[in-house]
Amino acid sequence: MNRRCSCSAILFGLILIALLIKPAPLWGWVFFEESAKQTTTQPSATSPPRLAVVIVIDQLRGDYLDKFDDLFVADGFRRLMDQGVWYRNCHYLNGVTITGPGHAQVNTGAEPRVHGIVGNNWVEVDGQKFKKRKAVTDTEEQILGGAGFTMGKGASPRALQAPGLSASLKKQSPDSRVYSVALKDRSAIMQAGLEADGAFWWDTESGHFLTSTYYSKTAPDWLTKFNGEKWVDRYFPESWNLLLPLAEYNRRCEPDDASYEWGSIFKVGGNTFPKKLNAGNAAQPDMQFYDTIFNSPAGNELTFEVARRLVREYKLGQRGVPDLLYISLSSNDGIGHVYGPDSFEVMDITVQTDRQLAGFFKFLDEQVGATQYVVALTGDHGVSMVPELAKQKGLSGGRFVAGKLSEKMEEALVKAFGSPGDKEEYVESISEPWIYINPQLLQQHNAATEQWQEVVRPILAADGAIERFFFASEIESADFADREELERMVYESYFSGRSGQVYMHFKEHYSADDNCANHGTAHPYDTWVPLIFWGSGIKAEQSEQHVSPADLAPTVAKLLAIPPPPQASGQALADVKQ
Repeated sequence: MNRRCSCSAILFGLILIALLIKPAPLWGWVFFEESAKQTTTQPSATSPPRLAVVIVIDQLRGDYLDKFDDLFVADGFRRLMDQGVWYRNCHYLNGVTITGPGHAQVNTGAEPRVHGIVGNNWVEVDGQKFKKRKAVTDTEEQILGGAGFTMGKGASPRALQAPGLSASLKKQSPDSRVYSVALKDRSAIMQAGLEADGAFWWDTESGHFLTSTYYSKTAPDWLTKFNGEKWVDRYFPESWNLLLPLAEYNRRCEPDDASYEWGSIFKVGGNTFPKKLNAGNAAQPDMQFYDTIFNSPAGNELTFEVARRLVREYKLGQRGVPDLLYISLSSNDGIGHVYGPDSFEVMDITVQTDRQLAGFFKFLDEQVGATQYVVALTGDHGVSMVPELAKQKGLSGGRFVAGKLSEKMEEALVKAFGSPGDKEEYVESISEPWIYINPQLLQQHNAATEQWQEVVRPILAADGAIERFFFASEIESADFADREELERMVYESYFSGRSGQVYMHFKEHYSADDNCANHGTAHPYDTWVPLIFWGSGIKAEQSEQHVSPADLAPTVAKLLAIPPPPQASGQALADVKQ
């Protein structure tokens, strides 16, 4: 399972000079903060750290650190890779490799079968009807975004069915603080768990960071102030430019103007560089501008700025008790979806993330102390090669069209069992990898489980994107998880009442038609992510041991000298020790 894109030198020099002399260059303070070549700090400590920082880079596939390693600076990724314990063979052990389940696992140390987050969205029974919901939906709470700005109901982590690292820390050290930040709501909320003091995410409609009354009844003063600053609007006149010489991208990536890229479709700056962040040529910052920020390195810089505010405001790691800070970098995923993993854009966001990490680590060294914190870094999932590119390279690849499959299944079920009724459908929803078929409607029309399965079976088998499929009744059978590796991964993905009636396993490099590139399968390119632990006396090592992101929470718990999450399936990794 371990698998491992010219501008002239003159032009590049001119760009550097222009960035240096411009008062507020695009991500310039990040690049030139590290250009002083500060000495890499090797921590040394024997007592438990006062701050654990968990960083999840959305869609960071496991090969990216090797692919771009010679482009990294000393104190970004390389600080972790060279001085920490780097597990190079880390894979998710389930087949729902998407954001919600991945972030839930980072906190709980458990699989979806236990923590209950089977997707970013799902369909569940509400009385006598199926109801679509988001993983973080909570109608008992309200969303807050600063004084005078509420967005109604509501969001929380209550859908989580397992306590996590935050709960373990709070139980042993009630004065400890747990905070989380991401651009995506599901990332910020799920990675923080049930016992966090606060989770903060970004709204691309208003340009505000938001939180929920689940954490506090009013928005914190610092959040109101930050939103009032309109910090991100400084990027309105800027463009996203390549960080490195063009030859570096040409050497490693597919062409910048690849026909399959979706930059123009999503209206986030087009397919080629440079990319205007004011993509819609608006008179002032608007939703399209904020969408473009989300899909650019500026989105990560915005996230790190909020993380800095959290450290300062709540004195994380500076109060004599251990604290926990979760940071998820969502922009990497947005960019990967729009342009694909072999693009200039993904290479550039990865090397820009490296410089941003270096800047943030320098901040922590100064604010908290280099020997007083630990870092755990991973990804929430990988990503597949763009299907059209896979076919160009002679590999299998294609698109799954959910609407067509749904229509065929609905037509067959109606023919077999009659109309489900006015405004009713047997096939409620397809949210890959799950197909939701309304069992109550089927029961009302005297359709036994075996009968409706036999109706849809040939339709599923004939779909060119689906390699294998499993019915919920199979997954629930006693011996299902003991059959083969794929069955075990499907079993670990399943949570009764939330998972669909059918699980689809796509063929290699087949994905839904809603993005340029996608993830979400049990294939190794989707399950493979890095896992690295650094700081406070941890000895450097690279390991080929088979591990899982479920091991992150128990291992961080060991470093903090607290019990692991009680329902974790992962283990504290022996190589990570002080």
